[in-house]
Amino acid sequence: MGTFRMLHPGMMFGWAFGRGLGPHAPYALMHLIPAESDKIKGVLAAHNDRVRSLGPDAMDARHQVMRTFVDPAFSQSAFDQALDRMRAADAAFEADK
Repeated sequence: MGTFRMLHPGMMFGWAFGRGLGPHAPYALMHLIPAESDKIKGVLAAHNDRVRSLGPDAMDARHQVMRTFVDPAFSQSAFDQALDRMRAADAAFEADK
């Protein structure tokens, strides 16, 4: 996997395959490496509840960043706060290793 990510630094599988983006990346890996499917399924199962609980806040934080950025009454402090919230949401995912 490390070698794959080194050779493909962008989003997992990009748009070329039309799948494998975001939450679908593990399923694309299971297709490409069938021998590791059970191991990948185990990792997914172990983290599923946590990801489902953190996901909505992370998505909302990203939307808030975009709304703040395009607001005609743009405020740098509001934008910084939105970015901080997004970083905190990302950190929550990172803490679940």
